[in-house]
Amino acid sequence: METDFSDTSRAWLLTEGWCRVTAKTGKTWRAQAGQWLFLPTLAGRQEFSENARLLSVHFIYRWPDGAPFFRERDGLVLAAADHLELERSARGLLRSVHRQLGETWIDYAQRASTLGGFLGLQRAFLAWLEAWSDALSAAGRTLARDLPDDARLARAVLRLNETPVHEPYPAAGLAEITGLSTSQTDRLFLSAYGLTPRRYHERRRVEAARLMLGTGETAVKAVASHLGFRHAAQFTQWFKRHAGCPPVEWRGKT
Repeated sequence: METDFSDTSRAWLLTEGWCRVTAKTGKTWRAQAGQWLFLPTLAGRQEFSENARLLSVHFIYRWPDGAPFFRERDGLVLAAADHLELERSARGLLRSVHRQLGETWIDYAQRASTLGGFLGLQRAFLAWLEAWSDALSAAGRTLARDLPDDARLARAVLRLNETPVHEPYPAAGLAEITGLSTSQTDRLFLSAYGLTPRRYHERRRVEAARLMLGTGETAVKAVASHLGFRHAAQFTQWFKRHAGCPPVEWRGKT
């Protein structure tokens, strides 16, 4: 089965059997029971033994410019016994998801939750993220970006992340919290993250659209409305400009 991992991060803990992933470059990674397999970001082929059972964590975590969090993009196999916190946090995340959203995996990103439930999921995910990052760092992986120490940029990113995807770019809000002009903010943001704040806002909207189109049966018209478009045709043109194809065609590829 051919699968594209370029937009997300995936980690599999093999509890029974074995699996093998082959990238288009021909490089192969094989994991067996008691091992973690961190999948490569390049498209690849998946193969499983008949008795294979695994715990899978599939998530999106990237820098603002869309680059992977770690510089290395190859797969990686680690012994579970050497990274016990990985399994503990992964199973904690799984329990939290099941407790809040049930055992079906479909459309987690679009499921409703209480505030307490949402915060519980966030705590469980951050625990997993810390264990994942520690394991990759221990294996020699390096961050793809240096963390900027400018508090103004941190406030700008926070404001952008808090802006609902259906709202316009918060230019006035950024100027207020950073104390900088638009050109100054653009220059600092571009230097730190590789794109402007406005482009970052658009990237968040595009990713929200792709997530809704790719993980459920939400109608294109409903996705357009969710993102603040009055007409589906306007959304289609906007999505095609950013994603390279119309929404219906993109959904058919995922």
